Amino acid sequence: MKAIQSLITVTLLVFITSLAHVIGAFATCADCVVDIVPMPGSGQAVNGRRSISVKIAPNLNSSPGTINPFVWNAVFGCTGCPVQGAVQQWNNTTDNGQANGAHIGYFLKQDQSTTSPDILIVKVPAGSLNNGGADAATGAANGPDGKPLPGKRVILLDERALRYEPARLAALIAHEIGHALGLGDNYKKRCTTIVNVVTSTNTPVVQPSDVAMVNQHLGNRGTCLSEQRHPLPNDGGSGEPSPSPTPVGCPDADNDSVCDAQDCND
Repeated sequence: MKAIQSLITVTLLVFITSLAHVIGAFATCADCVVDIVPMPGSGQAVNGRRSISVKIAPNLNSSPGTINPFVWNAVFGCTGCPVQGAVQQWNNTTDNGQANGAHIGYFLKQDQSTTSPDILIVKVPAGSLNNGGADAATGAANGPDGKPLPGKRVILLDERALRYEPARLAALIAHEIGHALGLGDNYKKRCTTIVNVVTSTNTPVVQPSDVAMVNQHLGNRGTCLSEQRHPLPNDGGSGEPSPSPTPVGCPDADNDSVCDAQDCND
């Protein structure tokens, strides 16, 4: 088992995308989760929107110093890509689907240089999430002292997801970002939302109603109606530690986010 597992445990929030989940129906809209505190963000606001730094962990590199381009495009998008990246979808969609609509109150930005991203995307071994029944999960990030980092999130990607076609991987990551921003899973009601189950035949994109619900959560989470009640540990709940960024000053010879002292590969 890879050494990175020694630093990774997961607070699942039961916000998992099941490999075996059957799509029974679409839902009326996404719901937000009252127990999750909105992300505070970091850095200067962008046009009045809270700035959220997003980083892809080095263990998703395809070669030293180079992020797997398939993952990069699914997260951040590219010119000429067949689908928008997850970050593009969340940044560009408005609550009415028109140019004059409201965007989410967050602005997600790529930042590979930060040592403390607001959202860190990490690869985990195949079958390690939900007893092999999930291909992604969202949780809270811990610092090098093992304590939760307030307002920081981590998205775990089962390595099997790296074989998905572009639309599916982008949908999966956008789905998990939705959880980081306060949305609960929606597998029962009837409508299209990014927090529907993602499969090979169902690859949703961020919807105007998803944007509206994130803004509702950000503005007044007390009105959220999701039946899920699984707060992130750093937001006042409890749970096991989850993946953390490589600490500052932590030697990491093979760039896999595991300190040399704890990595049998270094």
